[in-house]
Amino acid sequence: MPGLGVRAIAAVSGPYDFPAAVTDALAGNVKNSVAYLGYAVTSWQRLHHLYDDPAKVFQKPELAALFDGHTPPQEMFPKLPGRLDEFFTPEFLDRLRNPEPALRAILAREGTSCQWRPRVPVTLFAATGDQDVAFRHSETCSRQSGAPVVNLGGVSHNSSARLAAVQTVADFARFSR
Repeated sequence: MPGLGVRAIAAVSGPYDFPAAVTDALAGNVKNSVAYLGYAVTSWQRLHHLYDDPAKVFQKPELAALFDGHTPPQEMFPKLPGRLDEFFTPEFLDRLRNPEPALRAILAREGTSCQWRPRVPVTLFAATGDQDVAFRHSETCSRQSGAPVVNLGGVSHNSSARLAAVQTVADFARFSR
């Protein structure tokens, strides 16, 4: 849109160190890891063609269709199994744990978002109580980008988004003048 430009960026609790996020999920350290890795894998399939047959990746291949970008979480989550070993095949889990060069390159590329250097102020918001995305991802991004991290405390992932939104609106008001 003409006249509309970016004046500031606020990022909230992102898995910026994506290879570490996958490792965390595989180790069982991420709440909702089935949904997060399911989304990542189906997205990579669209971009990089990771597999020829969904049955080689998913225990129930029909579940991959839930990650179409249109299925709301309240419909998706009840249909997903609770553990990665109930969702992915053992062979695919092994592939994630020991990625071949092509998959390793995809993971490495996914972890470069904090190397971007916008010419506007960037603030990272994260919560030490977030069980979906570890606080250290924002710390890693801060080291790579120089952006400050605002610690929202011991709240959940969703609560951190709400707290960050309130602070972001106030912060952005300063840039709109």
